Amino acid sequence: MVNFNLDSNSNMLIIDALIRYPTVAFLLLVALLCYRDGKNQAPAKYAALLTISLAAMLLSLSQPELQLSRTPLFILHIIAIPNIIFVWWLGLSMFQEGFKPKIIHWTVFIVWAFIGCIDKLVYFEFIANPLFWAPILSDVLVFIIMIHLAYITLSGRANDLVEPRRRLRLFFVLATVIGTLSIVTVEEIYSSEFANEVALFRSAVIFPLSLWGVLWLTKLHPEKLLFQSKPGEAIAINEIDPRDKLLNLQLTEQMNEQKVYLEQSLTIRSLATLMSTPEHRLRSLINKGLGYRNFSDFLNSFRLQSVKLAFKDPTKARLPILTIAMDAGYNSLAPFNRAFLKAEGTTPTLYRQNFLHSTDLN
Repeated sequence: MVNFNLDSNSNMLIIDALIRYPTVAFLLLVALLCYRDGKNQAPAKYAALLTISLAAMLLSLSQPELQLSRTPLFILHIIAIPNIIFVWWLGLSMFQEGFKPKIIHWTVFIVWAFIGCIDKLVYFEFIANPLFWAPILSDVLVFIIMIHLAYITLSGRANDLVEPRRRLRLFFVLATVIGTLSIVTVEEIYSSEFANEVALFRSAVIFPLSLWGVLWLTKLHPEKLLFQSKPGEAIAINEIDPRDKLLNLQLTEQMNEQKVYLEQSLTIRSLATLMSTPEHRLRSLINKGLGYRNFSDFLNSFRLQSVKLAFKDPTKARLPILTIAMDAGYNSLAPFNRAFLKAEGTTPTLYRQNFLHSTDLN
């Protein structure tokens, strides 16, 4: 006869398994979808790496009764180390156009991986003496990374013209940053006394995020069950809505005639106020009608044209580049240099020198 009188530890084990392993399955499914449909896109690559790393973490920190043997368990622990870094890179690649890891990002990655490897070597008793400063530095790095990610995500919200991405920014911060900090805080305070409960809490936080990821990346297309195309599937892009023709004329006048882009403090909100139009309508026009993904790129298309005209003006040949940039609406040299390099593939200085040299030859 089956005995249904389970003790509290057995109940905990069942609940943990019911949450942990579906979460691992969801994470691996997200990784598969990202690889299948977006392997050439940076956000998809970082999402796949993150979900694989999180899946490894959940498997490596499962209840003692369910853990794997020593060698595969050690491998899972190593794979799980960089999950915080991948959270960071995923957020930056989603909300910063053209993000690529720079020296600072790789430096943090190396430091984090070193600390993590030392911790795992101590945990598996390959070495005896841990680095006493490693846990402190690890916690500090987590908080710095999450604060930086929250700042980048939220500070770019006003400039973002892609409405779904703009809405996602706040959710991403609340879900990812708060979830990560909650897990780290609970682990630091309670892991030594309530290890099983902390492990369950970790799975419970990641479970809804992984489920949301699956639902976000997958969508049933009923027409595929009938082996037919979706009605009205071909939709023109970057085409101005007829209802926005007048608004586009007003925008063109403000940019070409009034030259409002010369104002350094110009934002999409202030421009919408100036044009007496709802901000969401102006966002939609610039994004869907004109094809710009953020307001800065839209402004740069006018500001950089103004700068290049100034470079070609003989009366401004000795005018400092900084002065020309600020006259065109930039408030400092760094964002101007980045925008110019992105648009022209060369620096403002080289561009100007090449033009002046070709003029002299002629």
